[in-house]
Amino acid sequence: MFILLAALQIAALPTTPTAASPGPPDPFACPQADAPALAQRFAATLRQAEGGDAPAMAQVGGRYVMGCGVAQDPAAAMRWSRRAADAGDAQGMLNLGMFYFQGIGAEANIPEALRWLRAAAEAGSTRAMVNLGMFLETGQGVAADPAEAARWYRRSADAGEPLAMQNLGMLYLNGQGVPRDDAEAFRLIGRAAALGEPMAMFVFGMLHADARGTARNEAEAERWIRRSAAAGFEPAVQALAARGQPAQ
Repeated sequence: MFILLAALQIAALPTTPTAASPGPPDPFACPQADAPALAQRFAATLRQAEGGDAPAMAQVGGRYVMGCGVAQDPAAAMRWSRRAADAGDAQGMLNLGMFYFQGIGAEANIPEALRWLRAAAEAGSTRAMVNLGMFLETGQGVAADPAEAARWYRRSADAGEPLAMQNLGMLYLNGQGVPRDDAEAFRLIGRAAALGEPMAMFVFGMLHADARGTARNEAEAERWIRRSAAAGFEPAVQALAARGQPAQ
């Protein structure tokens, strides 16, 4: 029985986005193609950027980070992303925020990262809303404010961002920044799980096992935990291993 999962601390699970998280087009994701095709795509995007296309500028910045169709060049990534941001492009602003956070093309600078993430969020980037919410939730580089984090997660979730649904659901589950509400947590985390978030799948299984926000259902608990493990979420893999079961 998966009821043993109740012993795990749901509040301690990570809320860090992963590369596999669904959401808006990711400029750091390199398309699947052979090297000549990637180089041709990069050249075409670069021509658009040089012609003043702000979204193309942001994409060029992302390609330089990944070395996608071009040699990696963090300084060029920063330069093109800044041009995009200065032109009002939300993705360019998001790029800058993450570059300053990770120290790509410039010294790591959390206050500057937060400034650009907030600008991107206010310009409508749902992924920036999630990242800003995570800074506010954890208090990294800013005073912790889970209530404001919840507001940004909600804006992003309402726009269809699965990671925001997951994170907002976790706040409801733990009563952080919002009143504790297991039913709302179950609804939001279930939506994120259905959209492919591996952590949400695992927590959704735990909620079925622990009868939080729903009636206890061991079959559904096992089904969602298996889906999470198949997606590579380590706590789900470990939960299955503890029962002597493979992830697949």
